[in-house]
Amino acid sequence: MKTKNIGLYAIAGIASILAIVMVMNKRVSAASDVSAAEILQCNNFEALDAWYEYISELYIIGKISEDRYAELYQVYITRYNELMGVM
Repeated sequence: MKTKNIGLYAIAGIASILAIVMVMNKRVSAASDVSAAEILQCNNFEALDAWYEYISELYIIGKISEDRYAELYQVYITRYNELMGVM
């Protein structure tokens, strides 16, 4: 009886992991076309921070190149300075 339960739990666990991977892959592949204009439209630090986290995540998992990350990071810095009133 215990081996049946372990098997069912293993199958449910594997199915859950596969579902999560599929959802994350769809989210990242659909949104890896981040544009500088989207980052520049941020009106507050909370939204800007979310973009920073997102482009960092895309870079870490290899969905954008180092050059693209550097470009988007520079846009982030530009918008950060604008919100701070530096520019």
